[in-house]
Amino acid sequence: MLINIAKHYYESLQLNVPISDITLTGSLANYNWSNYSDFDVHIVIDINKFGEKKDLIKDLIDAKTRSC
Repeated sequence: MLINIAKHYYESLQLNVPISDITLTGSLANYNWSNYSDFDVHIVIDINKFGEKKDLIKDLIDAKTRSC
């Protein structure tokens, strides 16, 4: 389910670069979890594939992520 959510989110960005990896991190993803644990889903892409526009793309992704 989380992979589908990550892919759907990434598709909404309309970037033409493949996803390198999707990772699950946070205290819920390890043996030290508790009722207060959380998790993060990270979408990994190779930002260097954007060439000279990589700073612009990074700003776009950061702005889009903050608005969610």
